[in-house]
Amino acid sequence: MLNIKRKKEKKPPVNYKIRSNNVLVIDENKKKLGIMPRDDAVKLAKERGLDLVAVNIEHIPPVCKILDYGKHLYTKHKQQKLARKKQRIIQIKELKFGPEISEHDYNVKIKHAREFLMDDKKVKLTVKFRGREIIYSDKGIKLLNKITEELQDISVCEKKPVSIGKVMYVMVAPKNISRQRGGNIAENKDKQGRTEKI
Repeated sequence: MLNIKRKKEKKPPVNYKIRSNNVLVIDENKKKLGIMPRDDAVKLAKERGLDLVAVNIEHIPPVCKILDYGKHLYTKHKQQKLARKKQRIIQIKELKFGPEISEHDYNVKIKHAREFLMDDKKVKLTVKFRGREIIYSDKGIKLLNKITEELQDISVCEKKPVSIGKVMYVMVAPKNISRQRGGNIAENKDKQGRTEKI
């Protein structure tokens, strides 16, 4: 699975870490208290047992809310965790074919493609031409069309065969995934950063 490093979110300035001398204050009931000196706003928040948190530092003066900062962080963390849980990560597996593939190899790779599709994974079907084989590119198109027809009972072809240099490929997705919109697509890569091939 593609390893994506998440950027650490910058925490908003709280209480005396707010640099502006004057702030626009909103209380815990979402009522505007108007513009006041930062120290007075912090004092007011402390009197209520809460914190002064900058919610918009770009605004002049910065907009600050009086709230329970610990509770605010906990709620935000919980929402992010729930959002990550709902995300669907779709893996892409690649199967490579030669234009003159033997029947046995063909059947083995079709079997693998079916297994991946049944496991809710997208499959990239690639035909690689060597040397002068590229002049028979029509064989590659026929082969890809044959494979997609053979897999059409459990998959949907996302687009027509694409040709890049000496490589031709087509992407097929499981029928149940193609109906669903959204979701993150992550390629399955090995330690060298290459797409997994069979």
